[in-house]
Amino acid sequence: MDALMRGAEAEAPLPGNRYQLVAIDLDGTLVDDQNAISERVERTVREVRSSGIKVVLVSGRPQVAALPIFRQLGLALPLISSGGAQVSDPSSGRVIAHFQPPVADIRKLVTLARAAGLTLVYQTPDEVFGEGNAQILDILRAAVRIPIEQVEDGLAACPEPIKVTVCGPRSQLDRIRDEIERLGLALSSVLSGPEYLEVTAQGVSKGRALRSVAEFLDVPMDRVLVIGDAPNDISMLAEAGLAVAMGNAPPEVQAFANVVAPRIEDDGVAWALRRFVLAPTKRGAQARSNDRNA
Repeated sequence: MDALMRGAEAEAPLPGNRYQLVAIDLDGTLVDDQNAISERVERTVREVRSSGIKVVLVSGRPQVAALPIFRQLGLALPLISSGGAQVSDPSSGRVIAHFQPPVADIRKLVTLARAAGLTLVYQTPDEVFGEGNAQILDILRAAVRIPIEQVEDGLAACPEPIKVTVCGPRSQLDRIRDEIERLGLALSSVLSGPEYLEVTAQGVSKGRALRSVAEFLDVPMDRVLVIGDAPNDISMLAEAGLAVAMGNAPPEVQAFANVVAPRIEDDGVAWALRRFVLAPTKRGAQARSNDRNA
């Protein structure tokens, strides 16, 4: 599959690799619905790292659920988890940034969701609790391969969550978002799928966290390539020097991309990295070799 490209910059030949940092979402982008990374994608990510390009994972998962992928790929950079609510250095255990939503506002959110009969998932960096529909919680357990402890009262089990996910029909999630705004709660909300609304502290987003990591690494945002597939990836796609949406991304996400890659089952991440990172790097290396031999 060829890419849908928007903007002359993405089409221009590159003398060398202009991208110094690659940010990749996990579920639906890097990791499939079996929580697996294809052999081709893993090999390509490792090639990118070997070429000197930095790779950072950006996920809505809690840290504990993103760590196995981080370790599988042998990464060393900060890990962005919980939709940008936490930035950590797994190699040292250091927490670089942690954004805690106001407990009073979380309680108001929970009251709204419970009144609507919606399922709630409470997340800390290291634990996940769920209350409500057992079938929905089973689906989430299978998707992220972590134990979600089902409890009767999630707030009692997890009184200070870093993120709460409200699960239910899109129409009800839209009403929850409207109520958050109407009540002036100091919370941010974003869809991570048609039936999942992620709620974090006000101002938290994947894009904001990615910008802070890029600044920490002294990489300008126009030198950052982002790959994602869901509405909660829009904030970082909008920040990127090159925004790549997966072919399985919904239209509202693809609208924010410069390039639409193949679907996850067709190894869209590998396609994008080879086309926009590895190929330009090899062209640049060849050009430098030719200059030396001239």
